[in-house]
Amino acid sequence: MADITGRVVIEAIPKDDEGKKKLAAFLVRHSEHATPDSIALMLSRLPVVLAKKISEEKGSALAAILEKVGAKARFIPFSQPPQSPEPVPQKEGEPEKTSTPSVVIVCIVILCVGIGIYAFLKTKKGNPRYTSADTNRKWVSVLYKDKNFQSVENQISALSEKDDPGKMYELYRLYHALGRIRNKKDITQMEKILNEWQTKKPQSHIPLIVRGWFFIEKKQPESALKDLEKARELQPEDPDSACNLIAAARELNLPKEKMEEYFELAISISPNHVGAYLEKFEYLKPSWRGTSDEMFGFARKAMSLSEEEPLLGFLMVSAYEEDQKTNAAKDNILGKKEIWTLTQKLYDDFFRKYPDDTIKHACYAYHASMAQKYEIAAEQFDLIGEQWIEDACWESPEAYTQSRSLAYIRKGENLMLNAQYDDAVAYIRNAIRYYPSADAYVGLGMVHWNEGHSKRDISLLKKAEAAMEKALELDPKHEAAKEHLTELRKAVSGF
Repeated sequence: MADITGRVVIEAIPKDDEGKKKLAAFLVRHSEHATPDSIALMLSRLPVVLAKKISEEKGSALAAILEKVGAKARFIPFSQPPQSPEPVPQKEGEPEKTSTPSVVIVCIVILCVGIGIYAFLKTKKGNPRYTSADTNRKWVSVLYKDKNFQSVENQISALSEKDDPGKMYELYRLYHALGRIRNKKDITQMEKILNEWQTKKPQSHIPLIVRGWFFIEKKQPESALKDLEKARELQPEDPDSACNLIAAARELNLPKEKMEEYFELAISISPNHVGAYLEKFEYLKPSWRGTSDEMFGFARKAMSLSEEEPLLGFLMVSAYEEDQKTNAAKDNILGKKEIWTLTQKLYDDFFRKYPDDTIKHACYAYHASMAQKYEIAAEQFDLIGEQWIEDACWESPEAYTQSRSLAYIRKGENLMLNAQYDDAVAYIRNAIRYYPSADAYVGLGMVHWNEGHSKRDISLLKKAEAAMEKALELDPKHEAAKEHLTELRKAVSGF
């Protein structure tokens, strides 16, 4: 005998405000990406049909749980259609009221449940179409393509103002950009050019710092330590040799006292040196040489200096980010109210001083995506435009592209809930442009479905049907697309 499958239907909700809040909180908590607004809208139109195929055993259990949080709910087999509420009588002269069936609204919620940010990033690679916003890439070309060593040294000297934390941070980033290994095929040629530079400039500390970072990237920390110590001897006033020695100490598992020695040396030369704080923070991560208490303690110390150097405050955000990535429960730590409020304040304070910092706009989009604050993420992506920034949190342009697409899908869904259909379509089409995933096409289909139903427009329902078909073409196992397509075909045939 075949297993009985069906849906869980919420037929009534608590009448008191406290009960409604309790039920809404439960639904938000168990619908990973649903928002309080979308849940409130859903519950305003009863019955609520959870458009998810579920076994009788699990459906009955879910209905029982919903009953415990104040809802009247039951499992209904697919063979038995849910009952719609009786129409509300219209007063004479009052315009006719229309309602959108809850099944359509709930499909949105179910769509939101299925796509977590990390699962989304593990799908096939996207196709980024970006220009680089990183000026350091120019100097990478000057070094490795032109081999114009003097021009590179002139640029580094121009940034070497130890009393200017902003320029010192630019210098730290430039050193790392010059030593970064982007492709393993380039390692031999990079090392050859760096050796040539050092041979031609034996009294310059600059090629030694660059090569030192190259060796850290190459996982040869002993060679890095040797180069960086020599660089420090040649030019004791450049804090980046000491700063990068912190990274070498981390890789070599040197005692914490040695790391502290390098850190104190760096900040004695350039107080509030952002690079030194970043490298010490990395050392203190539990995944490296420290503990959670040490990491958070140091982040708090750095945040206390953020009035003088705003970038230091973001170490606290990085600590929460690390906590979220490593916690076994996969909790949305960054999204917690008090933590997200702090994160927003740090970014707002920073942008008041540096409104055009593209790197930080990209980092804000990254943290907003992690926190599932997709409206903010979409806003930041819009500000960034068609740019990719190498140092801005994402591990690759592909991950950046997929996060952007997901933010635009969520933005489109929220616009749809407010019946802003044209804007919703625009955002989701943009999501498809960046990353044509099955989830994006399901989102597009949902917008057309909702608009088509509200306007009684069969052409929009057919567009929704086509979008679901495209989703299944991309992912034949996409359950939500299968279920929505079945419902849409019924709607179209019965129109």
